[in-house]
Amino acid sequence: MRIAVGCAASALVAAGAQPLACYPPEGLGRAFPALAGLPPPGVAPTGLLGDPGALLRRSAHPLGFVGGRFFAVGVAWAGEAALGPAGQAVSARLAFSFALDGASWGEPAFAPPGPSELLASIEPQFGAGDLDLGLEYLRAGLAAWSSRSGVRFFEVGDDGAPMFDARNRSFHGDIRIGGRPYGDGSFLAYAYLPESSGHLTLNTSYFLGNFAIPDNSYRLFRNMFAHEVGHTLGLLHATPCDGTKLMEPRLVLGIDLLGEDEIRAANFSYGDRFAGNATLGAARDLGALGPEARTRIVERGLSAVAPEAGPGASVDWFRVSLDRAARVRAAASPTGSTYANGLQDFACAPSEPPLVRASRAGALEVRIFDQAGIEVAAGAAGVVGEARAAEADLPAGAWFVCVRSVGGGDEADQFVQMYDLEINLPGAASQTPAAPTAVAGVDKRVRAGTRCFFLGDLSSRANDPGAALTASSFDWDLDGDGVFETLGQPRPVATYLVNGVVPVTLRVTDSAGGVAAHTISVTVFGGGGAIARVEPARVRRGSSEAVVVRGRNFEPVVLAREVTVSGGGVTVTGRGRASADGSAVMGLGFVVDEAAAPGLRTLTIETPDGPVSAAGALLISAGPACDADVTGDGVVNFADLAVVLGHYGFAGGAGESPGDANLDGRVNFEDLCLVLGAYGGVCAGSGVGAGCR
Repeated sequence: MRIAVGCAASALVAAGAQPLACYPPEGLGRAFPALAGLPPPGVAPTGLLGDPGALLRRSAHPLGFVGGRFFAVGVAWAGEAALGPAGQAVSARLAFSFALDGASWGEPAFAPPGPSELLASIEPQFGAGDLDLGLEYLRAGLAAWSSRSGVRFFEVGDDGAPMFDARNRSFHGDIRIGGRPYGDGSFLAYAYLPESSGHLTLNTSYFLGNFAIPDNSYRLFRNMFAHEVGHTLGLLHATPCDGTKLMEPRLVLGIDLLGEDEIRAANFSYGDRFAGNATLGAARDLGALGPEARTRIVERGLSAVAPEAGPGASVDWFRVSLDRAARVRAAASPTGSTYANGLQDFACAPSEPPLVRASRAGALEVRIFDQAGIEVAAGAAGVVGEARAAEADLPAGAWFVCVRSVGGGDEADQFVQMYDLEINLPGAASQTPAAPTAVAGVDKRVRAGTRCFFLGDLSSRANDPGAALTASSFDWDLDGDGVFETLGQPRPVATYLVNGVVPVTLRVTDSAGGVAAHTISVTVFGGGGAIARVEPARVRRGSSEAVVVRGRNFEPVVLAREVTVSGGGVTVTGRGRASADGSAVMGLGFVVDEAAAPGLRTLTIETPDGPVSAAGALLISAGPACDADVTGDGVVNFADLAVVLGHYGFAGGAGESPGDANLDGRVNFEDLCLVLGAYGGVCAGSGVGAGCR
């Protein structure tokens, strides 16, 4: 069962019913219904589904609800795009890709699938050559979730396969983003839950319309997308519609990207931004502490899941290094507001759900340990809603701070206790400022020779009370050379001409002097392809072979008609699909005629930037007996012997060297024997050269 959800109607419906989607907020665009759609099964007035007046219990939901008041479905991403139970605070690493225009796309319940046109719709809105700017505003929605939780997004190439093609990172993302026109009187977007693919679709009819509203750095565009990403992570709609939660049924513009409820919900299933530090051995290294380094370390917006939620991460470990003996104090302070929150039944109902007391979701305890895991200091027993601290005189060396939720909070408060951590030297003459949080974005891709945009101010934030970020706070190393050459620019633009992976680092300095940095990878592609070799490098007359072409900068899709082999007698078949890094094309085949002339051939691939060729990349042999004819001239003679001797000792991939007669990846005595055994033979048929015995 595929289930799509959106941001103004619950779209989560029973099997066989049509999914619904996300509508613009009231007061924008055409006169849309304020709310629309069938509610989730298991929570809705089932009169809508044929049982007037009755309510189904939540436990009857086919996907299951978890987390008390979080309203997440029972399945979440885990690890490398695997699926697991929600509510375990397990980090996830997800590849995403923007579907190539022309890919078959769309939920049949809305309209027959058709070609995606997302990329062609974005560029006119943001300007010719500025496709990456529009994509970066979308990536900002992904970066918001990554910077607040244990979800890590990274971009890969897309091969243009149909929307529900099997997941394969070699060809496209775990989560794919496409677009189709559904009319400007329809929904803005819809998305699928994790077990239903997690793919996301924008209604391209709104480009140059609602999506083009530039207010607050295109907040409508960004919040719409970030809301849909919430659904791809397994979150449902929360009420009331009071403009405080991104995941409300009606698109919210009064907050920028994630609100408190979304952060806590993401932490419930994916942990906080340090997710994975649940043991001493996996402790998050917070660096040096001491008079010669820092006297104060502050990390805000962390979380621990109460043990009542199951075997989730109720424990966080942190490592600090003292440069000299000092008294150390570690404190965890619960954070969170009180707000109304309910699972959507229908429209904005329930409109008066119970209150969430987010600062009272679990009691925190703090302890300090040595490298052997022996406790050296412990704070008082945890009490719901109260800060706790541990303090001790410690010698120089590595020490570990453990923060743990022992539970005891109100179950309806969702089990996740957010907290701020401070580790300091209470006897220091002064306390260093808390470092800000720098968010350069997410790992991305950009075509060579085009403008590449960065939006460093959208998710970066100051953490020290009273500190702020200004335009001068943002410095960049855009070329990966370790030098911050672009100063005082929150949103720089770069152009990369050579394919490769460039580490781009953002350094943020707040008004209090706190400094933090964040590095992302920018993969540059499309800067002119090259063919290195073909595997196999030798094919025989009358054979049909699946081949792999290796090199660099290949386009995502290479059609058979775009590939030619010189000399005739070879038919290229299949539909090539490039690996995500553009270094290999798989899926092509060569069919060689019986009468094809033996010899070396040139392989050519037509690309948008022009043809790329490799002379002698393929050898057509007359048969097994002529493998010794490494020059392909039809005769085993001194020329073949010279090639083998000239490359003697080579070791690499099969067929990489012209002297590799037996295609085992090495040029050695076996190849020499093969040539000597067939010496003088004419490769016009079988029976020539038996090799060395």
